Amino acid sequence: MSEKNTCAIILAAGTSSRMGHLKQLLPLGGKSILKHVIDTALAENFSAVYTVTGHESGRVQSELDVLDQRHHWITNDDYLDGQSTSLKKVFQHIHPDFDNAMIFLGDMPFITSETAALIHS
Repeated sequence: MSEKNTCAIILAAGTSSRMGHLKQLLPLGGKSILKHVIDTALAENFSAVYTVTGHESGRVQSELDVLDQRHHWITNDDYLDGQSTSLKKVFQHIHPDFDNAMIFLGDMPFITSETAALIHS
């Protein structure tokens, strides 16, 4: 694994309108879908992990216990205008010294550590 200064960005601001329930917090194997994604990112050698929430942001952030100091919550109040607004929001907050960023979707809990590690190769 190289020594690149890389961050992970997790997009989880959506309304889950097609699902009918707040998808980020749906349980799967003892934890929420979003917590699976956060844990996968934190298990890798990312310098920082940013999770962007929007719809019911306070609820999502308060219900997920993330203790790793590399993790940062970012709230996107413009989430109804699409995923690009979440990317714009996070890029306003991340440190400019990152060499790379890997983007995860907060509703993809089955992402493997092998996939997450690809950015480091």
